[in-house]
Amino acid sequence: QVITINFTATATESNLGTSISDSNGATTTDTWTVQVPAALAITSVTTTPTTVSQGQSSITVTLALTNSGGTGITLTSPIASSKLATTVLTFKETVAGTDRTGQYTVTCNSTCDDITIPAGTTQNYTFSVTVAGTATTGSITLNTTAVSGTDDNSSTTITDSDFAATTDSWAV
Repeated sequence: QVITINFTATATESNLGTSISDSNGATTTDTWTVQVPAALAITSVTTTPTTVSQGQSSITVTLALTNSGGTGITLTSPIASSKLATTVLTFKETVAGTDRTGQYTVTCNSTCDDITIPAGTTQNYTFSVTVAGTATTGSITLNTTAVSGTDDNSSTTITDSDFAATTDSWAV
């Protein structure tokens, strides 16, 4: 939405008490564009294999973050060295919920360098995961930690702490 900024003036001249005005408006006007705030959502964590092995490496995991708002968002957490941190992914036993994240080594390709998500877009981040040789066997659910960012216009912090709307799992 665009708002035009204009001005008219009415005053009283102090010596004569005469009313003076300019109702024609400003010679030069300006505009503001009003945008809907950024809206961050952890859309999904996905992976292709449904079964992985202890010691297996180079397993691709994709994290999708969506900004459904009208202005950009810059991620602020978890961030390491000006890029999305690999600590964003979690690995938990599906039934017991026991955190097994320490049994996985996560690296991120160059997609993690881009910590800005434009308005109305989804940004995919691709990770490479290695399963420890002694990793717990059974069903493991892949999810995320909370993700935060700032609205590029207002600098307001926006957080999605509900984790991924769609998670994935694999059997070790």
